[in-house]
Amino acid sequence: MATFDAGKKKGKLEVHTIGSTRKGGPDSYLAFDTYYLEKLSKATSFTINDGILIVNTADGDMLVYKR
Repeated sequence: MATFDAGKKKGKLEVHTIGSTRKGGPDSYLAFDTYYLEKLSKATSFTINDGILIVNTADGDMLVYKR
C-alpha cells in the first residue's frame, strides 16, 4: 500500500506494506524480485512527466516507469 496525492504530478510518496507471491522460478528472478521490492519500499517521492513516472528512493535511486 502507498500514500500519495493522485491529483499531483509531483510529490511525496510513502510505501507502507509490500506483498508478493513467492512462486518458483530461477534464482535470478527471485533475487531481482527481492532487490526491486527493497528499492520500492524506500520510495520517498514521485514525478510524472509526459507519461513517465519517476519514483525516487531514500538511497538516491530512481525507478522509472513508462506507459
